[in-house]
Amino acid sequence: MCFLLCSCAIGHELKPAMYLFGDSFLDIGNNNYLTSGVKANYYPYGIDYIDVEMLGVSSPQPSLSFNGTSDMVEEFLKGANFASGGAGILDTTYLDVYCIPLGQQVELFKEMVVASIEQIGIVQTYEHISNSFIVIDIGSNDITIVADITIDPEDYVALLISTLQPRLKDMYNFGGRKFVTISAGALGCIPILRGKTETGECHEQLNVIAKLYNKELASLMRVMQSQSSNGDLHYSFFDRYAGFEKLYDNRESLGFTDVLVACCGAGNFNGSVRCTPGTVPCSNRTDHMYWDNAHYTEALTSLCMELAFQGSAPYVHPINVKQLSELPISYLYPMNVEQVKDL
Repeated sequence: MCFLLCSCAIGHELKPAMYLFGDSFLDIGNNNYLTSGVKANYYPYGIDYIDVEMLGVSSPQPSLSFNGTSDMVEEFLKGANFASGGAGILDTTYLDVYCIPLGQQVELFKEMVVASIEQIGIVQTYEHISNSFIVIDIGSNDITIVADITIDPEDYVALLISTLQPRLKDMYNFGGRKFVTISAGALGCIPILRGKTETGECHEQLNVIAKLYNKELASLMRVMQSQSSNGDLHYSFFDRYAGFEKLYDNRESLGFTDVLVACCGAGNFNGSVRCTPGTVPCSNRTDHMYWDNAHYTEALTSLCMELAFQGSAPYVHPINVKQLSELPISYLYPMNVEQVKDL
């Protein structure tokens, strides 16, 4: 396959954007366009919202909100959020919950890239995507679903990584050069799983799997960078597990007074039952680390974002997101749209 090497300069009409892939940690509405599935389109969800001002890009819209519309390419070039609550790396994760698994998210991204090429050309499309951010936060659901199953952690993590690798390679082949990869957190300590243990302590087996997954995910990113053309894949890896531990250890000075119980929910640790329509959340959200049975509050998420954006190892490496945003990019792009379709 023949490629051309170009220096990357954004045209005045196109600004760097953000393309997000993952699960409910990133989903801002794609599941609302599905006939069923995990949704958060009711109060109290949506009270707090994290924007993307740190990167100087527009907040991307759910990809399904403009998929197939007459202005799809125009909207796509502003950024797109492909994430779907309940999604996993494996298509079989939460098979009984209607969501968009990672493989389908990537396929939709590829379709939109091809549509962009056909409308504005291959050079401008790849130039734009290579200067934009590819944000990936996936794997947590794949890990939490095995809480009550006896598995070999190394074998299972190997399956996750081997399934994830070609998805990341597709993102790269379709123009992605700046990757922000977010690891799993301390999943065994989320309220829904802490509430299932006899002692109320963390589910240690899941934390073991999460740590192993994070280790192998970091290794995968290093390998992908080393195997990329002229090392032109650049990434910032945020170790959410390490970041959570740091923030938890400093919880008192950060103002967190309730670090176990979710702000919204019911049952043990407010984790047995998810927030339901009309549920009144706690009045002191900023004092809590957990919003519901599985997700962080805005207060904790904001601190994690700060670590990712301007922190250093061991929390974010080899560079932080701010440094990633400042990197000039050179890229290789296919000669024509047919070669892109064959990727």
